[in-house]
Amino acid sequence: MRPLFVVLIVMLFAATGAGALRAQTTPETPATADSAKKSTSIAAEQLRLRGDLETLKAQVYDLRKTLDTASTGKNPDTERSIRKLERRMHRLEDRMTMLDERLRSGDSTTTDDVFASGFDDDADDDWGFEEEWQNFDIEPEDEQFAFRPDFYKKYPGSFTGLFPIDSRMQEGVFRYNRVEGVYIGVAQPKRQYWHSKPRMVGTGSLGYAFANHRWRYSLGAYLPFYFDDMILEIGGEGHSFTDSKDQWLINREENTAMAFFAREDFMDYFSREGFSATAGWYYKGPSSVNLRGTAGYVHDTYESMDHATDWSVFGGDKVFRPQGRINDGNLNSLVFTAGANNTPSASSSLRGWDAQLSIEKAGAFMKGDFDFTQMILDIRRYQPIDDYLSLNLRFRAGASDGTLPVQRSMDLGGVSTLPGYRYKEFSGTHAALVNAEFILRAAMIDDTRGWVASALSFFNVILFTDAGVTNTPQRVYSYGPDNGTLIANFNDGFNELSSQSWKSDAGIAIGSAEGDFRIGMAWRLDHPSKANFVLRFSRPF
Repeated sequence: MRPLFVVLIVMLFAATGAGALRAQTTPETPATADSAKKSTSIAAEQLRLRGDLETLKAQVYDLRKTLDTASTGKNPDTERSIRKLERRMHRLEDRMTMLDERLRSGDSTTTDDVFASGFDDDADDDWGFEEEWQNFDIEPEDEQFAFRPDFYKKYPGSFTGLFPIDSRMQEGVFRYNRVEGVYIGVAQPKRQYWHSKPRMVGTGSLGYAFANHRWRYSLGAYLPFYFDDMILEIGGEGHSFTDSKDQWLINREENTAMAFFAREDFMDYFSREGFSATAGWYYKGPSSVNLRGTAGYVHDTYESMDHATDWSVFGGDKVFRPQGRINDGNLNSLVFTAGANNTPSASSSLRGWDAQLSIEKAGAFMKGDFDFTQMILDIRRYQPIDDYLSLNLRFRAGASDGTLPVQRSMDLGGVSTLPGYRYKEFSGTHAALVNAEFILRAAMIDDTRGWVASALSFFNVILFTDAGVTNTPQRVYSYGPDNGTLIANFNDGFNELSSQSWKSDAGIAIGSAEGDFRIGMAWRLDHPSKANFVLRFSRPF
């Protein structure tokens, strides 16, 4: 852990030290004093706009609560008021962005001057949400699919479940990977309807994989019960999935793009056929607090999948990674999950906590070919330090007990874990991972002009460091489903983790304003001469 904390301290010292040095060495001149006065005025206006934005958020929350508790379920006037307030929130965010640009360019024009002739809070918004919602009868907070890139971030309508109760692999229309090739399908994902309150919710998917010639499908039905700020839900589904335990590492769209264009596939796959029965509790409270708890029984037959294609648009003579084998057989388990987050639903900047816990108990009285218990905890903190600096942290840990099939092993190395190391270089039944990234926002670059300032304003500088460790379990070598499984013990695994040396890396990247795109390099701290190239189209966490 020592390298991790040393790197964090150095990054923080460098950021604060640079600001102090600049303040000490810049002479006080009339022009400087005038510029500082203008900057102070703009900062005060930014503070006022933030206050207005918080007021609008509170009004939207009150209206939504009124709508949710209304006996009729839908109220067109209230919904129109909500959409109107949301449009005003978008405009305030745009004004705050314009202020940042004015501040960087040295222009003292305020947002009142800039927007006086061009924006009207009562006018229809530039993105046409009013028309889209009327034409498609879409509930703004419940809609998962984006009319603009950050729509789902701003208005999360679904509490995403955790593997193996839920899989997001089946939600897309198109995907590409090395075991299916091109997959084309349709899907109705599972979500919660807070406003319209239907008495039954149906889910389903159907698609075809052209490389391995397999149809995939799912069909589910759920009964929700509505209370103040809460939904209780029971239901179940039958499914035949191409699935992966690696969905926490990389999202489906990014993996598809890397496989299709660059012949890089960052998931390992297996066939999973069976059914699940679940009960869920969902809570949406004040101050953007969202809570979730689920319990379910999952009955699945697992089967290894073969490497089926090596085609991609680019890649030359490169081939995909080998597709690993799993432990085929029946896996019956009880799965309990809990989640909590308070990241704002009406802000594009991440701030707050996001915590997830899953516990899976397989075998015992439920029979099946595998008998184990596994717990995984994932805690994330997104902390803006000021307008220009952010610190994002993640702690993830897992532990197992029993005879663990390969499809439940815990892997570290490479994308989203330890980018300075090879992909899945370390694997075990117990694991711990710490990730930290320090983001210097492009708004700090205030001493450039012209096209240089415009170009740099699109990118953040990201300093990151990671540390992780796994145990080295024994394997079972026998005939039947147990062959190759891992022997796990709660206490022995933790003892081994404490005796193992942590693997750590550090790196630097430039990224987009939202942090979804980044490109850079990562170095192993035990071999600083070795560096790995980093290219991402989504946040690592």
